[in-house]
Amino acid sequence: MPKRGEPSTKLSFGIMAKSKNDIAWEKLFEKYQILDRVASESYFEIQSPQINEFRESRLMTKFDHKSQLPELFAQNGLSIKIKCHSKWNV
Repeated sequence: MPKRGEPSTKLSFGIMAKSKNDIAWEKLFEKYQILDRVASESYFEIQSPQINEFRESRLMTKFDHKSQLPELFAQNGLSIKIKCHSKWNV
């Protein structure tokens, strides 16, 4: 139950709505064929300008706990690790 003034992420019938991060990552995965690249090369390097096309990279790459990973990462057993200040490996 959200605190007063906080929006709920649940729809009225109990299904979780997708977060802005989930939606942006879906677009990135589609545009850059990230799943195919990870399958063929074991990782995919993504840079801030690519992420920023859809949402700020600082908001899209900070996950303090595994449960905060975007749906696509969780469903496919992926993680994201910083390579340097503006590059990450999926």
